[in-house]
Amino acid sequence: MNTTDHSGKCGSATLSRLFLGVLGAAALSASAASATVKVEELPLGPDGDIVGCAVSPHGGHVAVLANKGSRFVVLLDNVEGPRIDALLSGVYSGPAGVGTYPNGQIPVLFSNDGSHSAYIGKIGDEYVVMEDGKELCRGPFVSNGMSNMTVQLTFSPGGKHLFFMNFDGGKYHVVVDGKPGPPTGISQPLIISPDGEHYAYGGFTNSSLGNGVPNWAVVDGQQVNYVGDMQYTAKNVLLSTLPFQGNTLLLLNGKPSIKAYGINPIWISPDGAQIAMMITPTSGQPPIFSVDGKTIPLDQGMSVGYLYFSPDGKRWAALCNDRTGSKCMMIDGKKGEMYQSIANQSPAADYYQRWTWVNGKTPASSSDVGIAVPGFTADSSQFVYVASQGGRQFMVVNEDESNGFSSQQTLAPILSPVGHRIGVIGVAPNGKQHVILDGQEKEYGPPNGAGGIPGRINYLTFTPDGTRYAMINGPHLVVDGVALGGTNPGM
Repeated sequence: MNTTDHSGKCGSATLSRLFLGVLGAAALSASAASATVKVEELPLGPDGDIVGCAVSPHGGHVAVLANKGSRFVVLLDNVEGPRIDALLSGVYSGPAGVGTYPNGQIPVLFSNDGSHSAYIGKIGDEYVVMEDGKELCRGPFVSNGMSNMTVQLTFSPGGKHLFFMNFDGGKYHVVVDGKPGPPTGISQPLIISPDGEHYAYGGFTNSSLGNGVPNWAVVDGQQVNYVGDMQYTAKNVLLSTLPFQGNTLLLLNGKPSIKAYGINPIWISPDGAQIAMMITPTSGQPPIFSVDGKTIPLDQGMSVGYLYFSPDGKRWAALCNDRTGSKCMMIDGKKGEMYQSIANQSPAADYYQRWTWVNGKTPASSSDVGIAVPGFTADSSQFVYVASQGGRQFMVVNEDESNGFSSQQTLAPILSPVGHRIGVIGVAPNGKQHVILDGQEKEYGPPNGAGGIPGRINYLTFTPDGTRYAMINGPHLVVDGVALGGTNPGM
């Protein structure tokens, strides 16, 4: 388990001394237009005895693991904690040996805002949990005892709560701020509200929790009698669905809202303002598609497979399937053309490559690389997707369908980070590459040019403010439609 949250790197465990550079006041000299910067060196650990360290988000705090005789200590901003036998990555993990911490980075957890810290140490036959340099709680240590804990050492947003899970008396307990909750026979997942204030766990399945423990759920530390699948909305409302007398109940913060034979799936807009769901009123009846309590008519035999909300939370688009397997997009309640397939894709491979080259690391997800397609533009004005029919691909913007492109090159539209600019590179049926930019289509040479790479177009991208675009056309960089001099620098 990796519980450490890093925004910076501390170097290797061979460091003999760590220093935190603190920028002092910088003043312009009256005789020279240059700033004099004062740097203060602040030692963070004993010279020659540092094992590794961890840096908080934003770099405001540093935790150092150092030797202390035959034991170790954790120093938080050079304030020494208790002597420990070892630093643990989990309450029942095996003690890590000196020199085994990757790149010298130790398992000290910081909250997402960097204001709180926590770690787990082994002292004798006990584990001890330290929060902000003070002992929070301790318990019996079992070397490599339980490796399937679903709740690892975790801060809620803003460090408002600290969670972990232990195993005591043959039962699991979620420990919140040092206080263990009721026992369960099955390790249960934990959900946390976006504001970090609220949490819930337990009762996430309809079966017994094991070992004779009945179903239950805990919400904000209180055991409740309603159980089922739970999730928090962006507005910190707890949404639950659970079986009830052969039907399904939908609860909002524990209060019944809808009862039907089936309520699944459910989609919630990122801002929590809209909720959509498929509702089956009674057994044998076709499902009803509902958005914010309004029924949206569907053709007979049609269902909704996925829902996309706009960034402003005011619009939606539904990916619909008919009984034959064909698909269409319904945008704000208006059904579009039927297609053999509609791709649920991420940015093109070369766009990933360019992002990696520019940022010096691999993206964690497709959302890091760019706005997902199918999806709305950044200003919520247009919905973009790629559909296939009769062996050809089409980019569709709202209701407008592009010319057909061959499958030789997968269409992967790029959306500007700001506004509503859209670009895509495709191969036309005649084998030549085309670029569609803001609705204007231009033909270029074949995808691999005469003799290979010279004619290829790739790496279409927009600037962060969306005002400009660039792409590679063979050996040249093209910016806002103008080919610059020089050769391809390897972008």
